[in-house]
Amino acid sequence: MLFYHTFYDLELIYTVPPASFMPPPTVQSALVKISKKQSPRINIEMKEKYFDFLCFILKYPDLSVRTALKKIFRKRQIREFSHKYGLKLDDVVTLLLPEQSSDCFIEMLRVVPDKFHPEN
Repeated sequence: MLFYHTFYDLELIYTVPPASFMPPPTVQSALVKISKKQSPRINIEMKEKYFDFLCFILKYPDLSVRTALKKIFRKRQIREFSHKYGLKLDDVVTLLLPEQSSDCFIEMLRVVPDKFHPEN
């Protein structure tokens, strides 16, 4: 979901109760509006690399943001952009907001040599 929120805005229009279907399902349904963001910070050429980055940091979803990022960045770098982007380093990595994950990715492109970028 983090990947899609980077490129699209998702808006819940309304929920559809199970009674609206025959036979009624055991789950709730919803109508969701999906709109492409006008100017995402990550362009089409970066999508694959961004996906690799997300897969890498989310491989172990129970890790803290600090632990997940220190596999890519140096401690000083993490400290610097945690303040810059409002990262809560002790939260689990799955709590990163889409903007924060894309900020970390952009920082990786800027400060980490290509040979150390994650790949799938």
